[in-house]
Parts: sequence; C-alpha cells; structure tokens
Amino acid sequence: MLQPYYEASKVLPKALARAREAMERLRLRSASAALADAAKTNRQWQRHVAWPIIARHSNRPIRELVGKRLVDRFRADVRAVDHTLARRHAEIATQTFHAIRQGGLLAAGAVLILLLIGTVSLIQDYKLRSRLEDKSRQSDDHENRVRQLQAAYIAERRITDALQQAFIPSPMPEVAGLRFNAIYTPAEEDRLVGGDWYDVVQLGDGRVLVILGDVAGHGVQAAVAMNRARRALLLSSIVTPDPGAILARANAELVREATPIITVVVATIDPTSRVVHYALAGHPPPLLVTPTADSQWLEFGSLPLGFIDQASFETRDLTCPGNSLLVLYTDGVIEHSRNLVEGEHLLKEVAEQVRKDRAKDPASAIHEHIFATRSVRDDAAIVVAYFERRRDSRPRRSQRVRQTRITGGPLSFKRHSLFGGGSAA
Repeated sequence: MLQPYYEASKVLPKALARAREAMERLRLRSASAALADAAKTNRQWQRHVAWPIIARHSNRPIRELVGKRLVDRFRADVRAVDHTLARRHAEIATQTFHAIRQGGLLAAGAVLILLLIGTVSLIQDYKLRSRLEDKSRQSDDHENRVRQLQAAYIAERRITDALQQAFIPSPMPEVAGLRFNAIYTPAEEDRLVGGDWYDVVQLGDGRVLVILGDVAGHGVQAAVAMNRARRALLLSSIVTPDPGAILARANAELVREATPIITVVVATIDPTSRVVHYALAGHPPPLLVTPTADSQWLEFGSLPLGFIDQASFETRDLTCPGNSLLVLYTDGVIEHSRNLVEGEHLLKEVAEQVRKDRAKDPASAIHEHIFATRSVRDDAAIVVAYFERRRDSRPRRSQRVRQTRITGGPLSFKRHSLFGGGSAA
C-alpha cells in the first residue's frame, strides 16, 4: 500500500530540483525561492507527519493540524510558481505584439523607401518579403494559440457553471422543534467550482441526517470527487444508522476509487429528544452554543476519507438543550487568517452573539460577521441546527460527549427528503 508513497517520495525532490534549475535559468527568482520552500515544506511534512504515521501506524489530531498547515504552505508555493510563469507568459506575449508592430512599421518604411528612390535590387526585395512572411507566420501562430486558450477557458467555465447550477442547495427540511440554516461561498481567489458541500436530509424515522464535507482542491476534479463522496455517504446512510459506520463504508469505496483526501462530519439529530449522534473524518470539530454560556467544541479525531483502507471512525453522542445552536463548518471558516486558534476563537465569539441575538438565519449571520472585513481565502460552508425551546420543559445543560453504539435497522428516506450542498451560496 505504501509503495506509491515511497516511489513518489524519491521522484518529487528531483522534480522540484529540476524545476528550480529551470526557474534560475529563466531568472525567475521568486519562483525559484517558492520551489525551494516547497521542497523544504515537503521534507517537513515527511519528517513530522508521514514518517510518524508510518512508524506508529496511528495519528493524532495535532499531527493532522500540522499536516494541514504544511499542505497549505506547499500549495501556496505551487500557486506562487504558477503566478510567476503566468506573468512571464504575459510579458512574452507583449513583446511579441511589439515585435509584430515594429515589423509592420519596418515594412511600411521599406515600401516608402522603394517608392522614393527606386534603387532596391531584386535580391533585397526577396529578403524583405521573406522577413515579412516569417513575421506573418509568427503572428498567425500566436493568434491561433490565443484562440485555443480562449476556447479552452470558455469550455472550462461552461463546465464549472453547469456544476455550480447542479449543486445549488435545496430548501432545508422543516422539522418541528428544529430549524436548519446553511450557507456556502467559494474562495475569492479561485473562480473554479470548489469542493465543499453539505446535505441535510429528513429520515423516515423522524431524525435528520446532516453531512458536511470538504474535498481537497478545486475545479472539475474536486467536483467529481465531491459527487462520489456525497453518493457514497448517502448510500451508506441507507444501510446503517451509525455515523461512524457510514464513514467507514464510504471510506472503503472512496479508497478503491482513488479520490482526493476528503474531510467529513456526519450527524443524525433526533428533534424530539435533542440527541445528536455524530462522527468525524479529519474534519474540524462542531461547536455547540448553549444559552447557559458553556459553549463547547465537540470531541474530534480520525483520518480523512480516502486516506487508508480499513479506517475506523468513532461515533459520539450528546444531548443539546433548548434554544441552543449546533454549528458545523468547513476549515475555510476558521483559516481566513492562517491562525487556527484565532479563527476558532472568533467563530465561537460570533456564534454566541448570533445565538444571543436570535438571528433568523444564524448561518448567514455567522458568515457575515466573520467575513465582513476579511477575504474568503478558501471555500467556506456553514450548517447551523437551532434547537427550539419546548414549552413543557426547562432547558437542560448539554451532557458530556461520550462514545456510543447506535442500534436499530437501516434508515429509510421520506419522499419529501431534500438534498443540499455544493458550490453556490
């Protein structure tokens, strides 16, 4: 299973070194520095994440966070190289345009000289015509390349626009004593379709299934992986009601299909008892905001989906008091400043204020408060479950999160079940 990793670990440093040499020959110092940092980041990832996991056959949440930061840093270096090459391409195109224009001026001057003095020989005329033909061919080739690039860009935009429309979320299910709100916004720096999604489905036994996930990367490949993950998770939820088992079954299928790494949180909510069963796969922990000011981050752990086969995912449960919010989100909500602790603190503070203000759309209110003065560096999705207060009982304090095993038969979807998620707010 690790053979592809070992082979890649030998090839990648050499490839980065060759690319860096090419950047130095082109005198692209910023790209060369970015590739050097990428090679360094890759070594740090192997030393602090990959090797400990392989040696100990286990992982810890802190190692997941370190790995996530290193992967983000590596991607930033690659984007820096791409931007540098794009600028160099634009400079070459500009130089070509000026060269063509200068060639045209030269041809006009030559014709004027020929008309004025009439002393140009046949050989000189032949050489001049040859030069003009070469310039014309170069201009035609350049225009053809530009048209091809424009056609490829238009095709890419059509595909991503179609995917955007396909993933527009459906209305949230209406459940007595329970209200859902959700929002999704793509990254401002990348107009391609993103890999975040959510599904909120009312089950046949009255409970509600909530799935929130994040696929690594952007574009058509991420959208295809997202579709596979959604299908695998929803089909698994029909077979078993246990969130941990749902993740395990979906993970086995996604590993076979060799999809990118995917982080997911799966939860089932009973609106009558307010009991929530949930399991996570490398995803940030949900936040429970209560009216008694004892808001808490739920326990989390486990590897992402698509990482290794035979992975296990622990199912936990808790009881939520009335007039409380359960906030599920993707990492773009807390990584806007590249400071995870600061992002979590801001999310908790904003969520508590939104619950206190009794906002009609808590998900949108949380998003507006966080990104009012901040740019959306990564896709951001938020799903909020609001537990309404029952008139015939007092609000209870949230119980401690504990491990549980759910019993019961397979779940069945009601006919009016609604699916949401994807890449449109």
